[in-house]
Amino acid sequence: AKGIVVGAWDPHLDDNMYPEGVEVISEISDAHGYDMAVLVTAHNACLSLDWSALVKQMRTPLIYDGRRVLNLDDLTSKGWKAYAVGRPVNH
Repeated sequence: AKGIVVGAWDPHLDDNMYPEGVEVISEISDAHGYDMAVLVTAHNACLSLDWSALVKQMRTPLIYDGRRVLNLDDLTSKGWKAYAVGRPVNH
């Protein structure tokens, strides 16, 4: 991933399970300064995140819901620019 920093958080994976070049985010509260969040799993731990707090940690509050399980209008009201697979850009 040249030119970008990729960080990953998954409470169900051990830190040594991530591919080389990925910054492991051990605690979601440590996820500071990223430009985009991508939801790739629908674990309860992911769905119950405090999206209002997380948006403040982001450098660019952009989120892509790859599972189509998040409420985009709710995320937008919390300051996110939110997109999801299979949904039109103007939701």
